[in-house]
Amino acid sequence: MENILLNIKGVQEVDGQKDVTEFLSSGGLSFDDENVVITYDDSVSLGIEGVETKITITPEKTVTLLRNNGKYGNLIIEEGKRHLCRYATEYGDIMLGINGEMVYDKLKTDGVLKLKYSIDINSGLLSRNEVEISIREDK
Repeated sequence: MENILLNIKGVQEVDGQKDVTEFLSSGGLSFDDENVVITYDDSVSLGIEGVETKITITPEKTVTLLRNNGKYGNLIIEEGKRHLCRYATEYGDIMLGINGEMVYDKLKTDGVLKLKYSIDINSGLLSRNEVEISIREDK
């Protein structure tokens, strides 16, 4: 596993209002068969100590995000498809619809992963989201 530094920028739009968050984290990059796997400490973004996020990207551009092996939820983002995913809150788990709009995977060549997706609850739009993850080697 290669040690990496991640710059993660997220833009969430709800009712026409955009909220931008950006943070840095250290993590690891590895290859599982043909998949690219990124792991990183997500405690800062969630405000919960000890949360590790694992992102797996398949050659077919399906992106799976697991927090603490699914304890804090999972998201599946696949271009042109909707997936039902579990998301943990302090009040209990909820089911979200994740509609994948774009997966731009250039991690192997440029160190960049970009995602666009929308989230719905009971088929009602909750938010539109864009995430850009840039990685570089941690020397």
